[in-house]
Amino acid sequence: MTSPAGSRSAPLIRDFNAPAASVFFAHTNSRLLRQWVGPRGRELRIRDFVPRTGGFWNYSILWQGREVHLFGSFHEVTRSPGPDLAARIVRTVESGDRPGHPRLEVLTFTDLAEGHSRLEVLSAAAFAGDHDAGAAEPDMTGELYDRLDELLASPEFGADAGIAGETSNHRPGDPLRAWDAVTAAGDLDLTIQGSASGEALTRLINGESLSPEDLFAFGRLNSLCVLKWSEPLVMLLGPAGPQIAPEYAELVREYAKLFR
Repeated sequence: MTSPAGSRSAPLIRDFNAPAASVFFAHTNSRLLRQWVGPRGRELRIRDFVPRTGGFWNYSILWQGREVHLFGSFHEVTRSPGPDLAARIVRTVESGDRPGHPRLEVLTFTDLAEGHSRLEVLSAAAFAGDHDAGAAEPDMTGELYDRLDELLASPEFGADAGIAGETSNHRPGDPLRAWDAVTAAGDLDLTIQGSASGEALTRLINGESLSPEDLFAFGRLNSLCVLKWSEPLVMLLGPAGPQIAPEYAELVREYAKLFR
């Protein structure tokens, strides 16, 4: 039987031995995402990842000699507004093999007793037959969340858990975030790659001559920074021309791949 458009799959429910804020953080931090999304032994290549309401995502999973391209948009990314209230992500998911056939997913993160939490995922197909096509594919959800369980229990995540509230989920009206070691480790290299500004930024930091094309590159870079609710990296206005603050230049040297 073919499922009608908009039909929903049975909800996926998974309990974690971690607070809901930590599970939500693992879904909205690109550095952590690389450590658990996809089957074991794969490589996750993130092209874009802007986890906020109105944002978007785009990545590929390289596994067993093939590349699976997935992309979509974030319709809602909401942290828990208070105790006993759930966080939520609403997103679309499309495959590069079947563009134009999106699936809508609603992820709800709820705290349980004694520091545990529950993730519930509802999924709906946009077109008749799409849900059945997806059901015929191998289901690696169990392995996916087993890997997330391991990450949540790891010492590395323990060091990150204290900043679980400092994700890209900033609301309009909030001040832009200053770049620091935490945000740079997760997003800086991806932001520079996404704006194709690496060569221009290298010339700026090294004190080399800049071209008009470099100014356009800095504009793209700053625009992507603001889209992620972060401060622009390069100061474009002023008598001395484009400048980067010394502390930001150090972050670029340490966390971007330009100087490695």
